[in-house]
Amino acid sequence: MPLLDLKHIHAGYNDVVIVNDVSVKVNNGDLIAIVGPNGCGKSTLIKSLLGMARLFSGKVYFNEDDITRIKPWQAVNVGLGYVPQTNNVFTNLTVNENLEMGAYCRSDKQSIKTDINDIYEQFPELAARKKNRAETLSGGERQLLAIARALMSRPRMLLLEEPLAFLSHKASMVVMNRLLEVLAAGTSMLMIEQNTKIALQNSAYAYVLNEGKCVIEGKGPELWENKLLRQRFLGLDKEEVLALED
Repeated sequence: MPLLDLKHIHAGYNDVVIVNDVSVKVNNGDLIAIVGPNGCGKSTLIKSLLGMARLFSGKVYFNEDDITRIKPWQAVNVGLGYVPQTNNVFTNLTVNENLEMGAYCRSDKQSIKTDINDIYEQFPELAARKKNRAETLSGGERQLLAIARALMSRPRMLLLEEPLAFLSHKASMVVMNRLLEVLAAGTSMLMIEQNTKIALQNSAYAYVLNEGKCVIEGKGPELWENKLLRQRFLGLDKEEVLALED
């Protein structure tokens, strides 16, 4: 059984349907990517399983439990960690305080301290800035803090919304490498991402959305090698495809 199973999701906002009959599976220990052009429904799909977008029809199963239409605050309790694209850290708090906030649902103070120390070992960039306010961090450091804060709830799966958005190539690779380390440590991931090259090359499996529908799915690296896919569904013209291959 998959760890996360989205079945025939129709979702959107108010009375507008944006996601049409999309099904996604995430097996334990996998990184699954959802890619596609802007406005294709990627974020709406993620938000619908967290109760932040309207789920018109479909079912959501996590760890074999039916969590269809859970409330956002219930996600942590079932083992889901959510990292939104923006406004994902408390800018007026220090790095250390942000990590403490990530463990707000826990009461085991000693193990929280242990987990924070483990985070600093896993994210040395944050260890060097732990007394600094989050507002002083670079874009890449903020994304690392957002991921680390989500890990403080000890989730079985991370839901990542554009974790590489607006980052330089160097910063994107740092964030992606840290995510792969988290994956190797046992936390599964569902990631929506505009950086299709990095997302597809590092995912076990991927789904390509276009106009709210899944138009193709398969192993991430194999999808990236499909030049027709890149041109037709990912909004890349021939010149951009050639540039990405350099």
